[in-house]
Amino acid sequence: MLSGRRVSAQFKDYDLFDQLNREAFPPEEFLETEKIISLAQQGLFEVTALYDGEEFVGFFVVVTEKTVVYLFFLAIDETKRSRGYGAQALRLLKEMYPGCQIALDMEEVNEAAGNYEQRKRRLRFYSRNGYVQTGFFLNYNGIVLEVLCDTENFDYETFSNMLGEIHVTKEPLFLFRKDCE
Repeated sequence: MLSGRRVSAQFKDYDLFDQLNREAFPPEEFLETEKIISLAQQGLFEVTALYDGEEFVGFFVVVTEKTVVYLFFLAIDETKRSRGYGAQALRLLKEMYPGCQIALDMEEVNEAAGNYEQRKRRLRFYSRNGYVQTGFFLNYNGIVLEVLCDTENFDYETFSNMLGEIHVTKEPLFLFRKDCE
């Protein structure tokens, strides 16, 4: 059974966390581990390490505002994928933030993308776990990400305000619809 533990600079599995962080995200999405921890200490991020018993298997990073939780990063160790840890992490997230809307983003499913099949699998994974497409997108360092959430009524206003508080990219994060670019 998956459990979560808050991460700090003195975190016992810091090196494993850092290694996974470096392996899991492409350069344009990557944020230095020190920056993630610093933003957690400042209160912007909440960082949770994921364990199966005493074995580190991954982590997630969230931003919260009112009753909306934004899953900013989710990473499962490559050697431990396809064992249900991702789905368990999403369930744990809902348990940790009861009554909150959980929003997340993923690379848009675009046939021209080199990893089109991976994106389709990722969308199916999130759909199986109760997430729906909101019709909104955001630009993260030149990457168009589609926003999904776990309820039918996406809280655009709160999520948009939350994005305005996140200053980790070259350009500000903002929501848009494809037909309104």
